[in-house]
Amino acid sequence: MFFWTLIGILLSILTHYLNELLHNQIILACFIIVVLVLWQITPYKKISLNRCHLPAKINPFGLQSGIDNFKFGIKKAWYCVGAC
Repeated sequence: MFFWTLIGILLSILTHYLNELLHNQIILACFIIVVLVLWQITPYKKISLNRCHLPAKINPFGLQSGIDNFKFGIKKAWYCVGAC
């Protein structure tokens, strides 16, 4: 949830500044589409998608279990945001 909230806030701020910079909505929509298409063809998107599907090694007992779960959540969220 933290990463999606953070990305949502950053995208809202970016949208606000792009609306001020580009007053024409058509130009803004074209700019966003070009950025999205470029992201879809980068190898980084594919790497994020592949790493998002990797299984985690989580210790089932003790304090290490909590640490492993936290690290798994952070990594999964990072690659999920990168894949989307």
